[in-house]
Amino acid sequence: SSGINAEWPLRPGTQQHERGVMESTPDVGQFLRFLMRMLKAKNVVEVGSFTGVALMRMAEELPDDGKAFALDVSDEYVNVGKPVLKKAGLLSKIEYKIAPALDSLVKLKEE
Repeated sequence: SSGINAEWPLRPGTQQHERGVMESTPDVGQFLRFLMRMLKAKNVVEVGSFTGVALMRMAEELPDDGKAFALDVSDEYVNVGKPVLKKAGLLSKIEYKIAPALDSLVKLKEE
């Protein structure tokens, strides 16, 4: 795991976005990492990934064979974070589902 400031490269792009107020705060990221560790989570589903600040924190805690399913309605939002997640070596753990969340959740349940 890359430490407490891992998401900082992603924050400037997120904060500059017109909907940047949807960004997860650092304390939320720390709490999510804590939950992931306590649960020894192998998979996680995030509904409303936006640019991926919280997603990055959770993906860092996944085992090598773990998977984060990132659900969002907008490629525009997730594309802000993809280059940072790729550089951090986390993109292989993430599967994006771009559609209304309910549709994506139903498909995930069927898989």
